[in-house]
Amino acid sequence: MQPNPLNPYLYNYFISYSTFDRAFARSLSQHLFARSSRTCWCDYESMPPAEHYPTVIFNAIGRCRQLIVLISANALTSNWVVPEVWTALGNDPKNRSHRVIPVKIGESSLPTPLDQLHTIDARGGITHSVLESILSITRQEVTANVVGSPYF
Repeated sequence: MQPNPLNPYLYNYFISYSTFDRAFARSLSQHLFARSSRTCWCDYESMPPAEHYPTVIFNAIGRCRQLIVLISANALTSNWVVPEVWTALGNDPKNRSHRVIPVKIGESSLPTPLDQLHTIDARGGITHSVLESILSITRQEVTANVVGSPYF
């Protein structure tokens, strides 16, 4: 799929998670697609073989409209989750553009910069409320940034 220069996003979401939380990430991706046809970039299905992992990951973040970060004790010990969040925030550390969507899936404290953001509580699983919360943030972001755009 070739990117449209007016819409650089190939995917709606990049899901950042610990590999120990892969089942939750996979289920969330499937639910979002089934509910809204929103596409997710997930390493388990989108990583090309024999590619340089960091290059692919950080390029993929730039090709996704938003990053959903799954917060758990496992995520806090991951070498990837916090750098992925910082990459997505870029020049917007206060997340004014709603680029990062924090979703709490387990008991854990929040690392900087996530400790400054309101989280979606999905510790009870992927419910209608969790999906609606994610989708409402997406609708806010799209409305705020591209009102009237024929490309979204």
